[in-house]
Order: sequence, then C-alpha cells, then structure tokens
Amino acid sequence: MQAPRETPSSNAATVLVVDDDYQVRQIIQLVLESAGYQVLVARDGTDTLAVLESAADPIALAVIDFNLPGMDGRRLATRINTVSPSTRILFISGQPVDSLMDYGLVQDSWFLQKPFTHAQLLARAAQRLQP
Repeated sequence: MQAPRETPSSNAATVLVVDDDYQVRQIIQLVLESAGYQVLVARDGTDTLAVLESAADPIALAVIDFNLPGMDGRRLATRINTVSPSTRILFISGQPVDSLMDYGLVQDSWFLQKPFTHAQLLARAAQRLQP
C-alpha cells in the first residue's frame, strides 16, 4: 500500500499511533506523515506512557487500537487524558463498533473500523482534530 501524496504542513498536529501490530503502525504512520502530521508511535500502554513523557510537542490526537495487550485501549485513553487532557482520542479496531459500544465511550467520530482506507483514516483524523 502506498500512502497518498500530500503537501506536508509546517504547522501539523502531532499524532500518537498506538497499535501492537508493527505493520499497522507503520502504514498509519506513513499515511499521516504524508498528510503533514508529525507522528509518534507506540506498541502498547507502557510504550505510550514513555512517549507521552518524552514528547517535545503536545499530542493533539492519539490513534489507539482498542485491543492492546496489557492495558486495553479504553484504559490507555483514560491515562493519556489524565496526562494530556487536550489530546483527542480515535479508537481503531477490527471488532465491530456494536461490540465496543458496551464500554460506553465509543461515538461515531471516535471510532474507525479496520480495515480502513487511507482516505478514511485522514478524514476521521481531521474530524477528531476539529474543535
């Protein structure tokens, strides 16, 4: 898969991508970077907390796989928002949204069903970053 080519913005938001699947992380990173976002990556909750502590710029958006080993996506989102309350969350998962609604925090704009296209990812990221 090739990421769409777009002109990077010098004022791009910083996005944190958290997924335990290396290939998924890499593809999402490439797509977001091609759209001008600054991208940080982590494979699990422990990595994420380390990235949050060392990040030079505020993290505007965290794209989190809902089913992570150790600390699940819901708990991780809570931890991220404790450290960085302004960070917006976008959950991704191979599970249908209906099964995640039981957690009471997945709204349409907060979720993207895997597999998704590059265009869907960029559109949902932009939507979550809107005030």
